[in-house]
Amino acid sequence: MSLPWKGFQSFRPSFSAGFPPTITAGSGYVPGSQTINTTGAGSFTVPAGATSLTVEAWGSGASGAPAAAATTPGGGGGGYARAVITVSPGATVYYSVGAGAAKPAGGTVGNAGNPSWVNKAANSAPGVSTNGVNANGGGATNNSTVGAGGAGTIGTVTFTGGGGGTSASAGAGGGGGGAGSAGNGGNGGNGTSSSSHGAGGAAGSPDGGAGSAGVAGGSQAADGNAPGGGGGSSWSGGSLSGGGGRGQVKFTW
Repeated sequence: MSLPWKGFQSFRPSFSAGFPPTITAGSGYVPGSQTINTTGAGSFTVPAGATSLTVEAWGSGASGAPAAAATTPGGGGGGYARAVITVSPGATVYYSVGAGAAKPAGGTVGNAGNPSWVNKAANSAPGVSTNGVNANGGGATNNSTVGAGGAGTIGTVTFTGGGGGTSASAGAGGGGGGAGSAGNGGNGGNGTSSSSHGAGGAAGSPDGGAGSAGVAGGSQAADGNAPGGGGGSSWSGGSLSGGGGRGQVKFTW
């Protein structure tokens, strides 16, 4: 009996030049994200294989009222913005994280929140959403008007922070809530009497910071929560009013 393969040459696999296959552009991609909450300017290096980034920014919150006066309204919450930008692996993307407004030190106007932004084209706030995003900080209160909520001004998805609460009859207003990635921040509660002060505004869903509550004269109001919560006022105003919560930025690839 003869075997069917008798006389055949022994099989030897051969491989063409270039095996294993050469790694192509875009390979090495591993999904991930990075949230940055250290305030100030910086830069981010696009990870290997990433050709687009989802970039997000939360503006910081404003402070409470600057001085003891007939009314002490709350500070505004920071805004939010998001966009998807095209990038190249290894490229530099610039950003800035807004510091929360400091507690006021008297005068007639409280401290406004600061913007946060991301820009692939320049080390400054972008002008178009194809380059990045910008979210404004909460608006400053004086002793007669509330601090307005900050807006997301550059981005394909934007939300607005809550306004500060009003003040009357020795009641201090609460700070507005910071906007989140899926909703606006809530307005601060209204202070209506010496025994009824405004609650802090609700945080924007799901990742904004709540505003802080208004408090009675002689008491220290807390700072707004990060990211972007506005400071509630003390009826005494000044440094007893709360500062704003810091902003943040986030990169997802």
